[in-house]
Amino acid sequence: MTECTHTREIQGQWVDNPSHDPAEYEAGGYDSGPSEWTNGYNKSTTVDIDLHRYKCTECDKIMYYSEAARKYYEEGIKSNIRGLED
Repeated sequence: MTECTHTREIQGQWVDNPSHDPAEYEAGGYDSGPSEWTNGYNKSTTVDIDLHRYKCTECDKIMYYSEAARKYYEEGIKSNIRGLED
């Protein structure tokens, strides 16, 4: 099975520092300040759509967590996967 590889670029950004201690910061201690930089990354564009299936929000390709799930949804072949039995 060919899987979709679409991603969405998430830009780096400044976010609140949950460990910020104003007194420690002012004293020049270990605190790095009220905000910290988080690096950007590529995020998958897939979302779960139901039991054992997910799809790409870019191309609408439906994918399966297993070959047995694909056979169940596309060919109606039952398996011993929990939740896919009738």
